[in-house]
Amino acid sequence: MLDRKSIINAVAQKHGIVLGEDDPILSFLAVHDVVLDEYRERFEHADKSRQIQLERVLDRVSSQTVKALTAAVGKERERFLRELQSVLDVERKSRRAEGKVMSIILWSIIVSSALLSVYLLFFVIS
Repeated sequence: MLDRKSIINAVAQKHGIVLGEDDPILSFLAVHDVVLDEYRERFEHADKSRQIQLERVLDRVSSQTVKALTAAVGKERERFLRELQSVLDVERKSRRAEGKVMSIILWSIIVSSALLSVYLLFFVIS
């Protein structure tokens, strides 16, 4: 609440008017002060309610963001693993094909060597 003596002194200094202790202006200011206190309390209550609502909204958005990021990272991880598996499958098939080619070459060399040996043996014996 406003201090009556400080109001009386301020009005006297600023305007040169001396108010009495029971002046109606001071009564009006007292009522005004009570009304302002009531509105201040309402504002603080509303402000606190809004702050709680905002915190709830932020918590919900934060939770949803974490879920969305977790899902996105999980999907990206799965995509990466599928691509890696695909690359590994291609590499394995390539190695199997190389292994088959190497087997064919090796058998070709063995058969050619055997035929060449028989041919040379034929010429040496005859």
